[in-house]
Amino acid sequence: MVSPSNAAWVVKKIIDSRQSLMTQHFFQGSIHQTLARMVQGDKFKIQKAYVAMQPQLPKVSWKNITLHKSVHPRFKFIMWLAIQQRLATVERLQKIGIQVPMCVYSNQIWTRMLKWMGNYRSIGPWQQEIEWVSRIAKKKIAQAEAICCTFAMVIYNIWKDRNTLRFKRGQVEVSHTCKDIAMHLHIQGRNKASWQTMLSSLNHFP
Repeated sequence: MVSPSNAAWVVKKIIDSRQSLMTQHFFQGSIHQTLARMVQGDKFKIQKAYVAMQPQLPKVSWKNITLHKSVHPRFKFIMWLAIQQRLATVERLQKIGIQVPMCVYSNQIWTRMLKWMGNYRSIGPWQQEIEWVSRIAKKKIAQAEAICCTFAMVIYNIWKDRNTLRFKRGQVEVSHTCKDIAMHLHIQGRNKASWQTMLSSLNHFP
């Protein structure tokens, strides 16, 4: 049905929305049959309609990291941007003529923090590290939770250090950044009973 040219904008919007809804995947059969499936106890459930209208997109592998309950919201947001490749990375900065030598710096911090927590492994490409942490995030043990938190904090602190270099012309040091991350991890875990044994073994700075 085409919206009448002389109809009010509200009427046009309703008609256009109807056309859009009719093309959605959940409309199988007539519209009356579809709406009948959303009725429960003689009442129409808007929640069922809302869920049905959501696009069916493939699940991302990094969902376990970004939704992890132990990761602070402040770090989650920056980590989410980094995973989506929306932060000003070295490659993106170089395209506009800004030289920021952060690749080696990032690798050193992440390697140092992993060794501090007893993980001696070779650091791979960015996507490979995301997949590795995503697998770790599925585990319910204290060390797995700490690794997820550390991963998010490493990303956040690298982003913050990059801003210090770029906009404030300041100085950054691997040891200082690692110390900040370790201190925050201890502060975050002091009220977690399951972390106490692990934290007691991390009684030194990385």
